[in-house]
Amino acid sequence: TQIEVALRKYYLKNYHDPAGFDIGQIGLGNHPVGTLARASFQSFNTGDPVEVSMCLNIVLETAYTNPLVVALPQVAAVNGEHAMPTAFLSIQSDEARHMANGYGTLMSVIQEHDNLPFLQESLDRHFWHQHQSMDTLVGVVSEYFAVERPWAYKDVWEEWVVDDFVGSYMSRLAPFGLKPPARLGEVARYVNGMHHSVAIALAAMWPLNFWRTDPMGPADYE
Repeated sequence: TQIEVALRKYYLKNYHDPAGFDIGQIGLGNHPVGTLARASFQSFNTGDPVEVSMCLNIVLETAYTNPLVVALPQVAAVNGEHAMPTAFLSIQSDEARHMANGYGTLMSVIQEHDNLPFLQESLDRHFWHQHQSMDTLVGVVSEYFAVERPWAYKDVWEEWVVDDFVGSYMSRLAPFGLKPPARLGEVARYVNGMHHSVAIALAAMWPLNFWRTDPMGPADYE
């Protein structure tokens, strides 16, 4: 949190158009995006400890931290912004500890077979919710809020969520009976175009936005 606050302070001092940073917290609270974010992230601190760990440590920080904290800073660096990569790559070292905390919690309860239905339902539900928020966030920011785009979000999602989380992390849990998220195939279809639809919606509701977005030009459609 201290690193993130320091990064925001840096932007307030140096960004050429700080209006959005000045009213960011108030603006987010009044914006439709903020309402959806609260609905998606409220499980971080509500519910029992295992439920919170499944939502935060396992689904968000193990499945979705890498697209946000490793891949997205690549976009910033390619566009000449190095403060964000410096801060986020430092944050990632802490995220690795959080991933380990979630794995330890999961392994302590998954060995009791009666817990399996509850764990599976929790995994399926939180994976769907975090997909709605994180895939949209990283997809829109990387493909619409940047001039240089080093990758397509679909490719990043397949690398970190499918190959790393499902192919590596979840495969180790298969002997205990825990299966990959039930709606993984549906999520894969949505990732193809969901962030494009959201970007169109954000452009249409521009009077509500507390940030400024440069208009797209011919090069953006190549």
